[in-house]
Formats: sequence, structure tokens, C-alpha cells
Amino acid sequence: MLSKKRTVIIVEIIMVILAISIFGTFAFLSTSGKQELANTFTAGCLSITIEEEGRAIDLENRYPVTDIEGLEQEGYTFKIKNNCSNDTNYQINLESLSDPTADTTLKADYVRVSLSSDTMDNLITTLKENDVATYHSENAYVSYNLYSGILKGSASKSFTLKEWVEYNTTKEEGASKEYKSQINVVSDTRVEVTPTPEVKFTYSDKKYTGVLTEEASNVKYCMTTDNKCDANKDIEVSNKEITIEAEENDNKQMICTEIENKTYCSNPELIEKVKLCPEGWDACETILANSEIKGPVGTITGPSCNGAAGDSSCYSSDTKKNNMGQNGVYDTVDDYGKTYVFRGFVQNNWLKFGKENGQDIWWRIIRINGNGTIRLIYAGKGSVAPSTKTADTQIGTSTYNTNYNDNKYVGFMFGTASNGSASSEGTAGTTDGARNGTKPAHLNKYDSTIKDKLDAWWVTTNLGDTDQVKHIDIETGFCNDREPVKSAHGSYGTTTYGKTQAGYAPADRVWQSGSTSYDSTQEPTLKCGDDTSRQYDLFTGTDAKGVMVDGKTIAGNNELTNPVGLITMDEVIYAGGFAGANNNNYWLYTGQDYWTMSPRGFGDYCAYVFYVDSYGYLHYDRVNDALGVRPVINLEADTVIDTLKGVDLANGGTTDNPYIVK
Repeated sequence: MLSKKRTVIIVEIIMVILAISIFGTFAFLSTSGKQELANTFTAGCLSITIEEEGRAIDLENRYPVTDIEGLEQEGYTFKIKNNCSNDTNYQINLESLSDPTADTTLKADYVRVSLSSDTMDNLITTLKENDVATYHSENAYVSYNLYSGILKGSASKSFTLKEWVEYNTTKEEGASKEYKSQINVVSDTRVEVTPTPEVKFTYSDKKYTGVLTEEASNVKYCMTTDNKCDANKDIEVSNKEITIEAEENDNKQMICTEIENKTYCSNPELIEKVKLCPEGWDACETILANSEIKGPVGTITGPSCNGAAGDSSCYSSDTKKNNMGQNGVYDTVDDYGKTYVFRGFVQNNWLKFGKENGQDIWWRIIRINGNGTIRLIYAGKGSVAPSTKTADTQIGTSTYNTNYNDNKYVGFMFGTASNGSASSEGTAGTTDGARNGTKPAHLNKYDSTIKDKLDAWWVTTNLGDTDQVKHIDIETGFCNDREPVKSAHGSYGTTTYGKTQAGYAPADRVWQSGSTSYDSTQEPTLKCGDDTSRQYDLFTGTDAKGVMVDGKTIAGNNELTNPVGLITMDEVIYAGGFAGANNNNYWLYTGQDYWTMSPRGFGDYCAYVFYVDSYGYLHYDRVNDALGVRPVINLEADTVIDTLKGVDLANGGTTDNPYIVK
């Protein structure tokens, strides 16, 4: 007597293919049969449950599609259960009910099939590639074995079947043709089944992890955003696991592995490239496309020395001692969001924009601000890039303020006349004499000497002309942070008006606690205080409306007729400078002394502001000393830039191929 038991699930699938012309291509219109309510078929030890009541595979309105698109369609799920305690084998077959010799039948060469389960990802084949099996339906023509396995006693396993028309099917091969099939699940004790390795992928944090059901060697993989790929890259198997790093792409992609001549593909994932620049930030897109983002700067530490400017014990040509070995573009945050800073010895941040007395103005990119605008610092003028280590990098020299004997003179603007008249608390009971009272130090009524210098320079340029000024942003501010230190550093206290010895917030970020010695760990910030201090200290254009950030308006003081300022101490540190250590190996080093706009304090009857000295050392000086002046401006986020040569944009930003504004 023949020892044979079989269980058959019959699910009819009809594919009727009609030619429809759409934009020069053709469409496949398919209709499906309908599986009625869920059913369970039982024979011997096996029971097969059809899940998802009242729904069959939906193959309506189908075109030839890629494997990625085919895997994204809804599949048909069924479960096999072994009701006995003994293991049993089984085969999943697809039987063709259409005559393969008929002209109206879609050939098996053009039908793609995917079968997946709770232990394996999509086993994809062209139907014709599968072994021919015995068919069991009276009206079947041929049967293809999609899968064979062993089901342990009392175990169950779920499967999902998907079918689609092969992507490369032509109109002649597929139009007006039909394909009809049914699924059979068969248990046959005469058939010996040898378990083969399968793989199931999970995706997390830009990484695919595949778990194999059996030990395997010679596993290969490929990654594709297209129709198919040939698995030709070797991958190591460790403890029955494989790991594949995903690649960022604007299109969906899948991982396919080949194990013992079978191809298993992951479900498609969209692993988008991190959008560093939102839509419309053209200049940002161009600049960052040419720069690897190396991540956050992190904690900034300097050499273990605390000498004065020029002290050779603080000097090293080793960038690891000066920039912490960091060279490139790094990110941090400012008032507007994530900002990207050029740090260390970089050579790809050159840009030409505007004219000064008829000559081209050269700039260096400090950073891309959190609102997408581009912050630039003056680097010289001329037909060719100026030397980086001469006075050509500045527009001349100037005192910060001619007078020096009051706290108010740390200001880019200040609140009482520059005639020796002292600022004071003024009105009795006022606790903030720096901002309030009859003679406030830090209101913005009078221009500093250095602001006058910048305004005078502005009129020698064409930056205010219609064709240029449209590219210049007035909303992004320049921070003259005049908030007091949080607590006293020795005799430098928190009362910041008159002739009272005082320290300012920028110094807090580089001083040791309770002392005026520089700390070996420094904490710059590109945020300009809080909402209150920004209305005084964040210098923006007169017509600025503020920048909306997460539903909140970041607004400045609207004091600048000409939207030009200076670099801050914090930006110098992010670029590679350090308070208390020399460094000639970062891009802001010029061999010259030049001002920042960050106050240090008032002491010994003098106001002090931070500057970069000729050794690259970040230090402070009396405001009545004449140091170099390097204007800073911001370009609009939607500014379109190119390179001077108009080609090789990926290698732009250099002295011989600088960025230019189109």
C-alpha cells in the first residue's frame, strides 16, 4: 500500500494582462480570484490555516515592477501546524492552471515569486527557476516546488507569498496574456528533505543583522536600489549571524544574500541620507557636499600650559596638541539650530563675494549658521587669494574704543556718551544698572570706535548695492555678550557698569572656577545669552524681523544699519584657537593681532576685550589698543554658489577654485 499523506491548500490566482498605453509604456491590469472565509484543511498530522479572512492576493492594476516594488505589495499569508509529536516534512508548490503552450498564457519566465516565513526573509525566484514537482489538481499543467522543509512536532510556521510580473517583461511577452495558479502544501513521507540555512534580517540604526537557521559558509551579499543584484561580496558568519552596514540613499534598497545557491532578500528600507540642509538652503548644500561632517566637536581641551602670549612652552606645530587633532567640519548648536563649523587646518572654506575699491573681496567660511545662512570673515582683496599670514587679511587696524575707563567700553555700542562720562546705576532701587537707569552702560545708543571703522569700510565696497545686498542676511546676529560672569572670579565680580571691576560671560567660559587663569578645558557657546540679553547683545539689521525656531522668535536688537560685525571668542575656539595656548595650525591664524567682539572684563581702570594674537593665542587686550579688524557678514540661506572654475564642485572652496556667488 502506498504510504502517502498529503494536505493541499488551493488558492486560485488569475492574472489577466491587457495592454494600456500610458506615457509610452504599457500597463498590466490583473484581476484575482477570491479566497472565501478563512479555512483550515487537515490531513494526518498537518493542518493548514488560511489567514486574513475574505482576502486573496490582490494583483489588480499591476505593471511589470522591480523586485523592490514587488516586495512592497501585500502578500497572502497562511500557517502550517504539525499536530503530532513527530517531525514531518512538507513542500510548498505552486501549480500552473494555464496551458503553458497557449499564446494567451504568461510564461513562467516572467512571473516572480517571493516566499517568506517567520525564520526566513524573502526567498525570491523566477517561477521557471524552481524544480518541477508532481501536481495534484486535475486541471493543472505543471507544478513548481517553491520550498521544502521539516516541521517539528507540535510546531507551526507562517508563510507569506507574493507574486508580480518580472520587471523586464516586454509588451510582446506580457500584453493580453493570462496566468492562473494555485498553491499546494504537500506532506509526502517518501520525499527526503535536508534542512538548508535560511536567513532572517532585522534593521536598526543603519545596520542589517541577519540570523541564520543553520551554520553556513561562503555567504555572499549585495545591496541594490534597482531591480536585482548579484550577491558577490563575501561576508563573515559569526555564531550564525551576519551584519551588513546599510548605505544612505534617497531610494529604497534591499539586501540580498546568497546561501547555498538560494537568494534571500530583506524587506525594502528607505535609508535616507541625513539631510544636513533643509530644502532651499542652496549654499549649505553646496558647501557641505564638499565636506565630511565629522560629528560634534565635543569637550575642548588645550595644552597643559598657561603661559603668556608668545610663551614657547605653549607652542607646538603638532595639531594634535592644538586642535585636538580635529580638522574638518564639525557640528554644534547655536540660537537657530544645528550649526556646522570649520575647524583646524582646513583649506576648502574660501569664497569670493563683492568688491572693495573695485577689487574682489575674499572671505573664509566660519560656519553654516543654524538657520542656513553662511557666516564669512574677511580674508583680503585682489585678483588672487591673499596671503593668509599678513596684514592683508584685515581692513586695517583700530582701537575697539578710544576711551577705556568704564565698563561700557566693552560694548560694540554703549549707553552713555563717549566723553569720559561714567555709566552708573542711576535711578535709586534699580538692580540692573548695566541696562537701566539714567546712565546705563550697556544700552545701544552710541557706536564704538570699531563699529565706526566697519561702517566706513562698508561704503568702500559694493556690498550695499542691489545685486549684492540681496544675498546678505540681516536676521542672523553678531553676539557682543555683555552678560556678567555667573559668580566672581577673584576681584572680577558681577556688577558691570561704571568703574566697578567686573567679568563678562565669555570669560566665564575660559577661566578656571573662581580665578582669572585660563582653564585647560574651555566651554564655548554659539548661543547669545537668553531672550532678554539677546535684545541688547545680538546685533541684527535695522529691518530684521527675527527668526522663527520651534515656534519661538529669536530676535536681536535691530541696531545695524550695515549688517556687518566681528567674530566672537567662541567662534575662534571652535575654529581651533584656545585661550592660553599658541596655535599656528588652524585656519584663523594670520600672524596678526585682531579683535573679536567678546568682552573679557573691566579691571585696573581699563575695559578689556578678547582678541587673536600673532601667535594664534586667544587672549585679551585693552580696548584703546589698535589691533586688526576683520569684518564678518552672513550670506542668505538661499544664496546659490558655484566655484570659480564652474567645474569640479566637489573640490571647490580652495584658493585656486573658491566658491563664488552666482
